[in-house]
Amino acid sequence: VPLQQPENIDQILKDFYQRHGEKRCAVIAANGSLTLQVALAMQRCQLKLGENMGLLGFDEQEWAALAGPGITTLKQPTRQMGYAALERVIARIEGDEHLPLSEQMFEGELVIRGSSQPLG
Repeated sequence: VPLQQPENIDQILKDFYQRHGEKRCAVIAANGSLTLQVALAMQRCQLKLGENMGLLGFDEQEWAALAGPGITTLKQPTRQMGYAALERVIARIEGDEHLPLSEQMFEGELVIRGSSQPLG
């Protein structure tokens, strides 16, 4: 959903809640900007975080603890990720043209707040 079209986010949330509101349901936002837009849309649609619908966002934003009961996030080790990427770029700049493609795994941290309630 384009971030510049908040009315589309509102409609998608309303439709999702109408289809699944009788069950425990949640939205996962792919990044901090979308997490903020979804939280704002939930407010406009009068959907309460953690009560009517859960919300989990990627990227730990400083404001996530301040939104309603707080937004659960997956905190990524962005410093480590950036450093690893920079090492690869520098190696290529320095002439290592045979650097093989690689995949690196980084461990994130789940920061649980009130937007996601535990089962039970």
